Amino acid sequence: MKGNVFIIAGRAGVGKTAFVERLIPHLKSAGLSVTTMKISKSAFQPDYPAKDIHRHLQAGADRSIISQPDGTYVFKQAVSFEDLLENERKNCDVLLLEGVPQGDFPVIEVVRIGRAHFPDEQIWLTVTDRPVGRELEVKTADEAAEQMMSLIGLTPA
Repeated sequence: MKGNVFIIAGRAGVGKTAFVERLIPHLKSAGLSVTTMKISKSAFQPDYPAKDIHRHLQAGADRSIISQPDGTYVFKQAVSFEDLLENERKNCDVLLLEGVPQGDFPVIEVVRIGRAHFPDEQIWLTVTDRPVGRELEVKTADEAAEQMMSLIGLTPA
């Protein structure tokens, strides 16, 4: 059952992150392990120039790890999206990718005030406060979690 990938998409500011925050507890309560990954169109600086992580990666380290009281973070210099995706799929039951639709994964579009952004054929499930006329629409994260568990062959707890 490992590695079920769902993409959370929508216009900027519609509440994708807030939706993911509400969705995670529902999936966890069903006994699923959940990993999230934010897909950004802009470059991310793991550490700014002249700081340790940046310097290690610039020097050619394959990975650089920082351990802090609030957690340990691993940065990789050169890993493809596909390699990272494949690795993460092995380590969780559900992988939520927040960003633009890509690959052949079910896309959940978060829509606010009835204004969809992506073509209907790209979307598996729409989470919206106002119907947009798609075949599969829900209003809450709980309802979305039920649909996701049904798709991957689980009965919601």
